[in-house]
Amino acid sequence: MKVICYRGGGGESPENTIAGIEHCQKVNAKWPIEIDINLTKDGQVILFHDSDTHRITGESHTVSETTYESLKALNAGFYFEQGGKHPFRASALEIPLLGQVLEQFPAVDFIFDIHSNSIVVVDKFIAVIEKYRPTKTITVVSGHDHIIDEFKKRKPEWKYAAATKEAKRLIYSSFAFLDLFFPLRSDYLMIPKQYGNIKVLTKRIIRHVKRRNRQLFAWVYEGEYVKTVDNLEEFEALKKLGVDGVFTDFPEKLNSKAVQ
Repeated sequence: MKVICYRGGGGESPENTIAGIEHCQKVNAKWPIEIDINLTKDGQVILFHDSDTHRITGESHTVSETTYESLKALNAGFYFEQGGKHPFRASALEIPLLGQVLEQFPAVDFIFDIHSNSIVVVDKFIAVIEKYRPTKTITVVSGHDHIIDEFKKRKPEWKYAAATKEAKRLIYSSFAFLDLFFPLRSDYLMIPKQYGNIKVLTKRIIRHVKRRNRQLFAWVYEGEYVKTVDNLEEFEALKKLGVDGVFTDFPEKLNSKAVQ
């Protein structure tokens, strides 16, 4: 079963940063790394999750309305806390460009989660990939259906996770025992074990995905916050259910013989 470093292992190092990717690589170089993709005002493809920078940097700027030159001056590790301290306030981390990351880590298996809802991101992202990874298999995820639809038109040979509408159709139809009429068409289903008060990772969902020879990646909880697989008990529970991969914010915690 795969272990995927979520947001570059954001529980142990600042999320979506060079430092975070380096940390994941030191823990286990074979594990894929999920990174979040956004687009700046001047069309630069960057690693960043939120539409606003405050949660990460302590300063509030709308990513899509700010140039990369301005965003680069912010500290991507400002709010990262470890042992009651903020170790990166004295040594700021830049928000990295996707091209910079791909050039520095040519062998890493990345999962790209597209957070920009601008259709422009499709062309911009493809241009970066074609420059740095023209021959590699690319896996794209997004909560925005129109973004995934456009990627599938442009790059049908890439791998895709089900976007919001497809995932919801599958889950709701499963609850109504109608899932045979709503097959999973994407390559992956990536869902939490539980969403709010609703258990969504059911045995029926798992059987449905397996019957279609698709892969299922999971985490523990999503709602007001996201809870990834952060200990061996959670890992073993999902492994027993038969999922193909799990997301973790804490790769070092899971780096044991039991996981490998």
